[in-house]
Amino acid sequence: QNTMGATEDVPDIMQKKRVYYAQEEAGYYRGSAFFLSQQVIKLPFNLINTFIFVIILYPLVGLNGGTGSEEFWYLWGLLNLVQLCAQAWVLFICSLASNAISAQASTPVGLVIFMIMCGFLISTEDIPDYWSWLSTISFLTYGFRGIMLNEFNDLSLKCDSDEFVPPSGI
Repeated sequence: QNTMGATEDVPDIMQKKRVYYAQEEAGYYRGSAFFLSQQVIKLPFNLINTFIFVIILYPLVGLNGGTGSEEFWYLWGLLNLVQLCAQAWVLFICSLASNAISAQASTPVGLVIFMIMCGFLISTEDIPDYWSWLSTISFLTYGFRGIMLNEFNDLSLKCDSDEFVPPSGI
């Protein structure tokens, strides 16, 4: 399950919403207990799923350090945190939505906006000032920065003069 995959939880959350409100009104538990239980239930699945994703991705892409390295485990942990944030985002949207259709429609919209503003599709310097706050609140911004630091920190790149684009001398 990836960040957009968290949207598959919307129907389940919306079904549980009616039960939650009835049980909260009866004083069975607080909202924080419901939120934490939703996160803990999915944690083992997310840990295993992310591990399978990273164990396949890392050698295929040739990321820094190789499989089993410190960078590998950092990426695995970071992706798990991003996934937890995506699930919290979906739960937040579901708590605001009046029905499953509006929740199902608005959750991916917010995630796509976060993706656009995280610095991967549009450089953070190119984001207009009046939209820059979206980059700050996007959990994907911090995930992307962490991945870039993990991959490019202490990396030394050397190019010959004929490898520059455009070539020097033009």
